[in-house]
Amino acid sequence: MTVFLPVFCIAFLAAFALGWWRYRSFFWNYVDLIYYPLAAIGIALLFVSNDVQRELLDVTQLAEQQNVALAELKAKKPDVKVLNTESLLASNVDHIALIARWVEVCRGGPSSTEARCLAVKGLDQPVQVFMKVARGNFSSYEDRLLATCTAGDRLLEDIRASQAISTLVMDKLLAQYVQATSLKMSPLEYEAISAQVNQFREQATSYAEQIHRLAFKPDDGSGRLLLDIRKAEIEYGEILLRGLSQCISAPRTELDLLKKWTSATSTQEQEVARLEAQRQQLKQMATKHTISLWLQLNLWPIVLVAALSLKFAKGAATLRKARRDAA
Repeated sequence: MTVFLPVFCIAFLAAFALGWWRYRSFFWNYVDLIYYPLAAIGIALLFVSNDVQRELLDVTQLAEQQNVALAELKAKKPDVKVLNTESLLASNVDHIALIARWVEVCRGGPSSTEARCLAVKGLDQPVQVFMKVARGNFSSYEDRLLATCTAGDRLLEDIRASQAISTLVMDKLLAQYVQATSLKMSPLEYEAISAQVNQFREQATSYAEQIHRLAFKPDDGSGRLLLDIRKAEIEYGEILLRGLSQCISAPRTELDLLKKWTSATSTQEQEVARLEAQRQQLKQMATKHTISLWLQLNLWPIVLVAALSLKFAKGAATLRKARRDAA
């Protein structure tokens, strides 16, 4: 901008000389009609030229604030006290994978019409979704446990919603899962966990047999097949309950806090990434069109100086005319 200073000085000197020399010209009567629109155009160009820069400054400041907030959030990660039994968690996940193996065994084979295969066909997709999460990569055991238990809860919800396991069996399974979770057992309390699994099997089997006796005659073949399917569902329920035993024994309150922190951190990271992408885009907009950028940055002072020079020239002409009249 300093390059223009001599040009501006020359423009004002020339305007003064023109006004002083041609003070009688009728043109000075119309200067205001030119000056005000020209000044308005110059001011508009000034705002346009700085629009991207102002937005870039705002986005940069906001990005810095969000980065500070993200750093503070990461520093407040909940300290989850869990017994690190990662190998046991992996073993339990592999236990649930048995259901996926049964799906493969039953697919298109001669046993596909057996009760065990009829009971498992709807479990393939929800189990695959769970396995993908549970076998993912995580930075810590706590993160793995949280993701696995969250996926486990969703697995049970999806099975219940899709009725991949009958409501008769699934209601018993969910009730047992909630009850076992409320006991806050250690993951190493194998007998206590096994007792919960056994209790589910006994109660669900007894209930299924009771319903069967009420609905079917003893020699009804279709009723017998239905009961066998229910018993197979109970076996798959046992696999799910034992496979999620780490979630039964996990400190769910602490994991819920970690879950909320993880969600908040992820949201904050996405916001920081969005602002950074917007900042880079604005930087590119400010530099990619050299000629257009030069005009935006330099046209407004030229227009304003032209408008002010006209006004200055009119002032010189008015002064010369006043002096002449006074003489």
